[in-house]
Amino acid sequence: MIKNFLFVVALAFAVVSQAKTPVSVYQAGAIDQIIKALGQGDVSTISSFFPNTVAIAVLQKAPSYFSKKQAEQVLTDFFKKNAPRKFDVAHEGGQNTSQFTIGQLSTANGTYRVTFFLQDMGGKSLIQNISIDRKDD
Repeated sequence: MIKNFLFVVALAFAVVSQAKTPVSVYQAGAIDQIIKALGQGDVSTISSFFPNTVAIAVLQKAPSYFSKKQAEQVLTDFFKKNAPRKFDVAHEGGQNTSQFTIGQLSTANGTYRVTFFLQDMGGKSLIQNISIDRKDD
């Protein structure tokens, strides 16, 4: 009986340890905060998830790497021209320490497709890149 119990416990541990976690605990909280911030145009919150350099592509331009301060300015300029109304998640995915989110940002000037990628780095989820493109209707 004890052997059976230990076998079941060992088997359960082996299965759980091999399972891929789609979202880390760090990422789950970060994603929720970023989604809320995108819908509000809250650059301060978004940039709190930037590493020292981040890739940003706005309106079909090739991604460029910006310092955290420069990236804040890029997003501030975008939100000044496009006052956000809401952000709706269309798709999320990833595994282990990386995650992506694709959504629609509704603004006063139209709808944009926003994609951002997170990577766990040193126990914190950081945005590696963001792209913002006009949504094709």
